[in-house]
Amino acid sequence: MGPIEGKKGAVIEATTTFADESPDDFDLLLIPGGGAPENLRIDDGAVSWTKAFTETNKPVAAICHGAQLLISADVLQNRKVTAVNKIRDDIRNAGGTYVDEALVIAPDRAHAAGRQ
Repeated sequence: MGPIEGKKGAVIEATTTFADESPDDFDLLLIPGGGAPENLRIDDGAVSWTKAFTETNKPVAAICHGAQLLISADVLQNRKVTAVNKIRDDIRNAGGTYVDEALVIAPDRAHAAGRQ
């Protein structure tokens, strides 16, 4: 916890950690793109929290390089994923199916969310 400096000098105050939060208390996991997933994937707490969240069958949205965190959490086996094409081989190597589409609603997630 404490101050976190982002791009262009923006500073925010972190008030909690992955260890302090339960995936059960959230309705959606949104993983940002850019360099964030690369940094999150080397944090064991972030990786285990992400894995636990995916086990809740709630929606997961990953932007751009966001799938890197899902790869490290080992949750892409037999799932369809869209991401920046620079990590398509990583997705395939993790057992996922890479597609070049703007949005993917995987059948297993759509069913769990009550959509057809």
